[in-house]
Amino acid sequence: MFLSDFARKNLLIEFQRILSRAANKAIYDAKGKPTEPHLTKEIASQIPNGLYDALTSYIHGYEFEVHAIFCHQFPYAKFLDGTNRKCEIGDMLFIYCEKDKTFGKALLLQAKKIEDSKFIPKNNEKAQLDLYTKSPDFTYVLSTEKRKIPNDDSFNEAQYLFMYKPFCNDSDYRTELPKNILTYPFPNNFLLADKLLELISDTKKGNFSIDGNSRDDWSKIIQDFLELKYSTNQNLLNQKNKRDNFAGGISFVSVKNIEELFDCEYLKETVAEINKNENLSNQNIPEETKPFLVVYINSNPKNKEYLKEGRW
Repeated sequence: MFLSDFARKNLLIEFQRILSRAANKAIYDAKGKPTEPHLTKEIASQIPNGLYDALTSYIHGYEFEVHAIFCHQFPYAKFLDGTNRKCEIGDMLFIYCEKDKTFGKALLLQAKKIEDSKFIPKNNEKAQLDLYTKSPDFTYVLSTEKRKIPNDDSFNEAQYLFMYKPFCNDSDYRTELPKNILTYPFPNNFLLADKLLELISDTKKGNFSIDGNSRDDWSKIIQDFLELKYSTNQNLLNQKNKRDNFAGGISFVSVKNIEELFDCEYLKETVAEINKNENLSNQNIPEETKPFLVVYINSNPKNKEYLKEGRW
């Protein structure tokens, strides 16, 4: 959508506040020594309600809904290059769609905590870098359909999110293209708040097709999460039905493990519905568990004459 200068300025301020609140809560809970799980969990906790409140406060020509799935484990990609390597696909996936459009925008983030301006991948992190930069074929661990993350020069939708010490300000959360992360200093380093604003604005061109029959690799990956195609969990499917019928408001589902998102036969855990006022901060997530967050934002023009006049 096109945003007025007023809406753009105030949304950016709100996005910055969301990240600052999350950062300071993580620092407080971790007694000054937050880990990657602490930081990503707090961002996951603050973003869904914060985004909804900001969008509905400053964009008056649209109805919004924000759906979020918070998983206590992340989805794995299993390489098909003969190495049998597997790694997490990412830590956060943001998806934005406008009703009646055939395309949307998505941003996949791999979060890393760093304490200086360099990032040197550890052995267990090299597969993640290869997944983003070398575009190998992979399957999800619980499916057999081939996928790959594009790596051509025009593709910027899979990035690293670097969380810089002291972690307490929105400016400490910046994204970088995977092809640049071994470069010092980083050439781009976009603010995460700016990337979230970019996601919902200037959407004349999308980066994935909403058509479920799309053949391009990125659209297939996004559709996997939009359609919950491997899930038989009724709470998750109810959320999808609510999305499809544009219910408005916020829908938040917390699942115990990512396997529940893609194959409920593997784990029979119960799924807890979390209402708007409940905070993920109260959940006890093991130190070694880095959560995965999928946020789906949908907008619907509610008054086309109002939009034509440019009053939003």
